[in-house]
Amino acid sequence: MTISDSSWDNPTAALLISGKGLTPRIVTQTLGIVPSSALLPTNRSRVQPDERVWAVRITTTSDQGFDSALDELIDLMADKLRDIQKLSQAGLTVQIDLSGRVATRADGFVSPRSLSRVAALAIPLSFTVGVPLSERSEDAWDWLPAADGAHRAPVQGQV
Repeated sequence: MTISDSSWDNPTAALLISGKGLTPRIVTQTLGIVPSSALLPTNRSRVQPDERVWAVRITTTSDQGFDSALDELIDLMADKLRDIQKLSQAGLTVQIDLSGRVATRADGFVSPRSLSRVAALAIPLSFTVGVPLSERSEDAWDWLPAADGAHRAPVQGQV
């Protein structure tokens, strides 16, 4: 059964291929798929120095959820899997990324069927989440340990 969560905006499944030696044109020719984007490094880039990224993104509606995006992406990749594996063996990083924007502390769901399909590809799966800033700016720091240092274990011999 497919479960979707309407609290997620723009659920997206992406095939990301990256690496210092990546040439977007060659990846496109190898796979026969036109990328959604191909990023080359710049001084203002958010990727690693000399890191290049080739990506195909499938975005669905909130009602369709991640399962629909994953199904479409996996169907697109199905007959290209051998070529994708060759790119990985050539030293490029290959992964499937699920991303979207979500309300703070909202759950997102991916069905076991979709996860099984990803697992059968033997390609790593990652998650990237964007959240709107809350009205209380401190909420963005809730994950940090307490400022009093109580999270630190005392070093032997110190009090």
